[in-house]
Amino acid sequence: GGTALRILYDLKRYSEDLDFSLINKNGFYLEQLVIDLKQSFQAWNMEIEVLEKKRQTVQKLLIKIPHIMYETGVSDLASQKMIIKFEIDTNPPQGFTTAIRFVKKDFPLNVCHYDLPSLFAGKLHAVLQRVYTKGRDYYDLLWYLSKKIYPNMTLLENSLHQTTGEPRTLT
Repeated sequence: GGTALRILYDLKRYSEDLDFSLINKNGFYLEQLVIDLKQSFQAWNMEIEVLEKKRQTVQKLLIKIPHIMYETGVSDLASQKMIIKFEIDTNPPQGFTTAIRFVKKDFPLNVCHYDLPSLFAGKLHAVLQRVYTKGRDYYDLLWYLSKKIYPNMTLLENSLHQTTGEPRTLT
């Protein structure tokens, strides 16, 4: 989503959530992810709070990091917590295409991600299906259009079908 656009394609919009889609469900356990996250933060001498919201398809985690906003000078309130929202789609619609990109921002990392046409299909799905309007959706939509990206229509059709239960043909 927006975080991928910001990190991989330098979109000038902040996105506070991290969205993931499972390519292979084998070996994925939300409980183990929580344990791994806590251990990773503990290795940096940081404690975190994790709130889980289990749903059938999209698993959600809210990670709260106490004190970091104050300690880094971002906030004057010692009690303010940084919150990161993770969403893991355990049954993503078929038709997406992935790419691997090397990112070197603060540290080097290889990232497997949806390609731009698949990301655009996800954004169009959000614009078409979201009950309420979010300005960020239109900001991103204009960015895709300015880059002359053509959406992955197979993924968009499958996403709409998964959401509505009705087969969709858009091409």
